[in-house]
Amino acid sequence: MSKVDETRQKWSETFDSFDTSGNGQLTIQELKEALKGMGANLTDQEIVTIFSDIDGDGSKSISKDEFIREMTKKNRQDAFREFFAANDTDGSGALTADEIRKFASEDSEASVEEILAQCDANSDGKITLEEFLKGIDG
Repeated sequence: MSKVDETRQKWSETFDSFDTSGNGQLTIQELKEALKGMGANLTDQEIVTIFSDIDGDGSKSISKDEFIREMTKKNRQDAFREFFAANDTDGSGALTADEIRKFASEDSEASVEEILAQCDANSDGKITLEEFLKGIDG
């Protein structure tokens, strides 16, 4: 089983444990109880915000697909943050063209320019973490 499949399986099992009604949909109450059971001390408003972020279609319930998609997105973003930090060798909080060159495919200037064009939202020649996450993960 691939790492991606293992991660999806883990989140599928987590969803099933949260879905106390067994109907394949999480209600806001089920999410609240699950988070409370995990020791989260969140306000009702914070829970509503989390619920709304995961409920992609606005159906007032969270499907297993929505849950897995959101949880794996978080895993990807965490991985991208780690990658960014590892490549921000000067610790400036932004990737420069020289830093990008170190990981760009085939070390070509075209790859560096492509990455900058895709991610450098303010065209300052550097990519911040926020720009990086938006550019890479949409």
